[in-house]
Amino acid sequence: MKRLMNPPVPTPPPAESPQTRLQQAIALHRDGQHELAMERYVAILQQNPGNIDALYYVAVLAVQQGQIAEGLKVIGRALVAAPAQARLYNLQGQAHLRLNQDDDALKSFGRAIEVDPAFPDAYGNRGTLLSEMGRAAEAVADFDRALALRPNNAEDHCNRASAVADMGRFDEALAGFSRAIALMPAMAPAYFNRADVLRRLGRLPEALRDYEKMIELYPEHPPAHNNRALVLRELGRFDEAIASFERALELDPKFTEGLVNRANFAFEQGRLDDADNDYRRALQQQPELTEASHGRALTLLSKGEWTTGFALYDSREKLRAQPYKPLPYPRWTPDAPETSAGVRSLARPNLAADVPAAGIGPNPVPIVALGAVDREAGLVAGSVRHSQPLFAADACSDE
Repeated sequence: MKRLMNPPVPTPPPAESPQTRLQQAIALHRDGQHELAMERYVAILQQNPGNIDALYYVAVLAVQQGQIAEGLKVIGRALVAAPAQARLYNLQGQAHLRLNQDDDALKSFGRAIEVDPAFPDAYGNRGTLLSEMGRAAEAVADFDRALALRPNNAEDHCNRASAVADMGRFDEALAGFSRAIALMPAMAPAYFNRADVLRRLGRLPEALRDYEKMIELYPEHPPAHNNRALVLRELGRFDEAIASFERALELDPKFTEGLVNRANFAFEQGRLDDADNDYRRALQQQPELTEASHGRALTLLSKGEWTTGFALYDSREKLRAQPYKPLPYPRWTPDAPETSAGVRSLARPNLAADVPAAGIGPNPVPIVALGAVDREAGLVAGSVRHSQPLFAADACSDE
């Protein structure tokens, strides 16, 4: 009689290691599958609530999706378990920047540097913030340190060039922007910023070339069309300038600088009704915008509307000189992670169509670049702010 043999028991597949599951979650995160990535991160934390990597990437995702308070809570939890990680302080600084808490951001970047003096992102981020705060010399020192650690980083070259331009060192700035472009030929902010310096130096054909390259890279960026129009106006190519102003406002009808610049140009050409209409629209959006008030005053005086014109004319005392303020490279994107070479679309800059625009003021201020969160993983985080130049319609001024 034959003995019955038990069927072989299949060997279960080896369990995935926590590191393998983490890498799978990061891949989903990088691919923009945020819900699935979050599910994987949470599953890892259910098994190990103290997994610092999972906590870090949960915080990255929260900040990228605009859940800043939640992200800061997760960062705080991670810092309790791993207080010596520079990347956590760097991310904390970026979160504070998203809340416009610049002093707290500065402290966080400084703490990241204390923890790891060889952490280049923190130098780059702090340098960009210092530059925005008007502390250009300190910013240059931080960019120099960042570039000593990673000499071929295009973002740091671009932002350092912006800082030295703030200091009036225009030749050095042009060299820096050109170096950034050599390292990353599709780096739109470097073309934009180099064009602005060239325009200020009177090198108009070169400036026009760079603005047009910016538009080639990001055709739906209103400030680039606006600045191109300013150069065309200075070159005497008036029809093209008008078309470029029109395109900027077609892309963003509420683009205040574009409205004021188009109004100023209409005033210069004697199209007073067109000028008055655009000044009115600009003042509806920014009632305290001195350039619009002054331009409308000149327009009304030219039309013989003396009472209102002279009342508005007092605003000329508030007009400010236009400092050079650049458009740094936006290394922080609010949604899907990407590699450090990636640029979203320009709008706020928008230097990428999906980068939300920040507040726009009467003077050009930078799109702030806030460094990569995890360059090895290809995850990027950041924040951006900016504005564009106005030219004054002062043809009726006594100065």
